[in-house]
Amino acid sequence: AMPEQIELEGPTGPSIIERQKREASAFVNTLGQLRARNDFVVIDCPGADSYFARLGHAAADMLITPMNESFVDLDLLAKVDPETLTIKAPSIYA
Repeated sequence: AMPEQIELEGPTGPSIIERQKREASAFVNTLGQLRARNDFVVIDCPGADSYFARLGHAAADMLITPMNESFVDLDLLAKVDPETLTIKAPSIYA
């Protein structure tokens, strides 16, 4: 069988709270439908901090983070001092 692919559109709304409520509702409903029809669900999240990405991370049993040998990718795991290359602080995925 071919895998299902569903793209969630970012909702519109008068306020951030209203948009997030609509995003959460769409996400939960879609995830529930996919779980009922499939053995597993893969959620491809953007490489930026967004509400949809946070919903995906919160629902995940496992996170896979692709990495390249670049400061752009490394910056997702730790804040690195460019002069000394020492880790200054953990980042959003740490």
